[in-house]
Amino acid sequence: MKRPSKRGYTMVEVMMGMSLLAIGAAAVISMQRASIQSNLEARKLDMANAIAREWIERLRRDATQWTLPNSSNSTSNYANAQLLSTYLAWGATGQTTSWSYPNAYLASAAVPDGVSPGFDILGRDLKATDILGSTSTPSKAIFCTNIRLNWLVVNTLMRAEVRVFWLRLLSSGPNTPDWCNQSNANTVTGDTSHYHFIYAATAIRQNPAP
Repeated sequence: MKRPSKRGYTMVEVMMGMSLLAIGAAAVISMQRASIQSNLEARKLDMANAIAREWIERLRRDATQWTLPNSSNSTSNYANAQLLSTYLAWGATGQTTSWSYPNAYLASAAVPDGVSPGFDILGRDLKATDILGSTSTPSKAIFCTNIRLNWLVVNTLMRAEVRVFWLRLLSSGPNTPDWCNQSNANTVTGDTSHYHFIYAATAIRQNPAP
């Protein structure tokens, strides 16, 4: 009785199987990479929203010091509120036509609490030395904040806009290791190829004199 012959896989079949396996593995890896990147961007988006809300509350907090002018004193003190003057580049009219950067914070020897324009990945205020980078030590900031203020009613009511932006996940970003700085605040507008943006706005008004 003749026994049936046994055949193995041919080289062509093995190569086809390995090719299909490689294609499937590459698809899974690509999907995982896209998922991780999307999750990271979603986290940054959520954190940027939180930072924008935090700066809105900072402006409201410091606007409580804005109590003049009133019937007994005609001198305006809108510029005496901490964030409304010391840390913003306001003009004589208390209004900015472009986005401003709290550069007085970076020039100050004593770093004040809760007024930083730069934040890390966890949304914590960074020190000035960690925000202004250089070629040898790039900025450690993940998020950067700008503010724009305009009168709605002169010496009474203002519109405050907050902008939080961060670098996009690109293989080649802008060649600016100190990207979170005053000069960049004037040029970053509209640069969606390198940055993501979040905007928030509120109204701050003069408070009754105590």
